Amino acid sequence: MFFSFFIVLLAGISVLSVDCLTCLHCTDIQSPRHCKYVRECQPGEVCNIHRTTNPNGDVEFDVSCVHPWACSNRSQGLQACDECCSTDLCNAAGCGLTGYPSKRGPVCFNCPAQITDGTCHRIDVCGLNEMCLINEQSEFGDTVYTSQCVGLAHCQPQTMGSLQIIGRSIYDDTRSLAETVCHKCCHDDLCNANCEVNYCASNPCGHGTCVNSRTNYTCVCDPSYTGRNCTNLNYCSPNPCEHGICVNGKTNYTCACDPSHIGRHCAEFRIHDCMDQRNLTHVSGVYSVLPAGMFQNIEVYCDMQTDGGGLAVFQRRVNGSVDFYQNFLNYENGFGDVHGEFWLGLKYIHAMTANVTSELRIELETGDGHLLYEVFPNFRLSAAPEYTLHIEKGHGTAGDSHGLSYSSGTRLSTYDNEHSSTCAHSHHAGGWLNNCGWANLNGRYVTPGSKSFLYEAMCYGDYNDGEALKGTTMMFRRV
Repeated sequence: MFFSFFIVLLAGISVLSVDCLTCLHCTDIQSPRHCKYVRECQPGEVCNIHRTTNPNGDVEFDVSCVHPWACSNRSQGLQACDECCSTDLCNAAGCGLTGYPSKRGPVCFNCPAQITDGTCHRIDVCGLNEMCLINEQSEFGDTVYTSQCVGLAHCQPQTMGSLQIIGRSIYDDTRSLAETVCHKCCHDDLCNANCEVNYCASNPCGHGTCVNSRTNYTCVCDPSYTGRNCTNLNYCSPNPCEHGICVNGKTNYTCACDPSHIGRHCAEFRIHDCMDQRNLTHVSGVYSVLPAGMFQNIEVYCDMQTDGGGLAVFQRRVNGSVDFYQNFLNYENGFGDVHGEFWLGLKYIHAMTANVTSELRIELETGDGHLLYEVFPNFRLSAAPEYTLHIEKGHGTAGDSHGLSYSSGTRLSTYDNEHSSTCAHSHHAGGWLNNCGWANLNGRYVTPGSKSFLYEAMCYGDYNDGEALKGTTMMFRRV
């Protein structure tokens, strides 16, 4: 389709452009269709034929690529003509001249020896019984491309292999082998620009679109299929994994969930601690949580009532049914019954406090039934094997002048793993016992209210100089 721009038709005419056209490219010629050179246009450019009459009265033509505005803005004389078009080689015709004849072979690139693929700019018009050829050969260590018109006999199937050059040793590094890498014949205009095989010719993509490349093909599968040739059902379409990545299998799918979700379809919120559980319920009880960095769920008692809830209980004593005079391994892994008296386990407390900001809360029940509490900011335990206690000064009703913060910075001691003289033995406990400390919440359970065992009993220094307590709870939450 042509767009004429004679002087009388300049106003109001626009040009449609097609990206990356290949146009004839010659100057001062008498017939555009005899131009033997082409140029690949820039994106947005169109093919142009420009006719002028020189001072000798000879009609001459320039053919090339131009920006669309040039078709209407170039100065025109009475003998001038500009026409633009938007298909390959379309500027072989125009300004009153006919283009290529209808009975002809294809227009082919015609370069005898190029060492860069796709850089040939010469063309030839083939005869009716000819085709376009491009041949890629490795010679002297170079890749050489030859493009031309050839008879049909040259396009019979070629035997690919190494052809020995007569008179030279095959071990001569300068010139040993000439290897045909690609030999392609085709019958469309300009089809021999590159030595590419159409791997998509056999339509190898069962349920998708084939994308050809230089050495192979790629299938872009329909949404319901996957695999090299789009023949496998895609169980991941539509995506069944709400908060994760779907991994397709031969007969089903698997969801790789985001860190915050679990379940078959990654639809369940992953519970790292009691604060996460509080987003789902405000009922206190034992819940399964997966501490950050761990691969196995544990059971934790979550207090959802005290001071807004979300508190993970890691120590509870109510009646002395569990002996807290345990070895280090038991303190690390936990002991007791989470529904009654228990110690959760140092490794779990560390996992839930290591990378977040937490606060520690202790609750004390006195022998006469009074309840006291103390809250310690910035609570965490260091990693194994030290499990060092880190807290700041407490605030609450229990007091902290002779309380737990005195042991901040202290490693946990047990009778078989002492780090503070022999305090674990003398206090009949495992705990953070800086210089035998003031707080012995894991001490011997004796008659509540008695003082006969001094600091060997379960006690807290700020309450009645070591009087035995009736019950204790230690818990923490992310803040």
